[in-house]
Amino acid sequence: GEWNVIDAFTIAFSGVFQESEVLGIPAGDVNESFNGNMVQRTPDTQVRLINTFHSPVGDFFLTAHYLSKRFADLGNTVELDAYHTLDLGWRYQVNDAITVQIKGSNLNDAVGLTEGNPRAGFVEGDDGVGGFFYARPINGRAFQATFQYDF
Repeated sequence: GEWNVIDAFTIAFSGVFQESEVLGIPAGDVNESFNGNMVQRTPDTQVRLINTFHSPVGDFFLTAHYLSKRFADLGNTVELDAYHTLDLGWRYQVNDAITVQIKGSNLNDAVGLTEGNPRAGFVEGDDGVGGFFYARPINGRAFQATFQYDF
């Protein structure tokens, strides 16, 4: 959704609130024990809030993103911790063809994993070398400047 609080200020938001659960694996099936587990790589809560201040010198925005804990595998043996990030930026449309943007991402330098190993089986488990496993990390703090020319 989006709410124009006043002409110069907008709040945009999106989110998912759910309780994902594996159900329906028949009794006697080798995977029956997964009934009641969280669905793999699916958080129960994911929220994004974008505050934008519109001014004659461009749009200034602050984005907050939260992702709750989830599991890398269907067996719920590898938990991926919750994390939140903060982004801040400025965007200015010089004319119909030229736009300039400066953005800082993950300014709080959060550490997080977006998902576990997508090629793993139903249970990731301990690999025998200290509990290490494959996962995809979020990017650390980063800054970016872009110049866009539309023709």
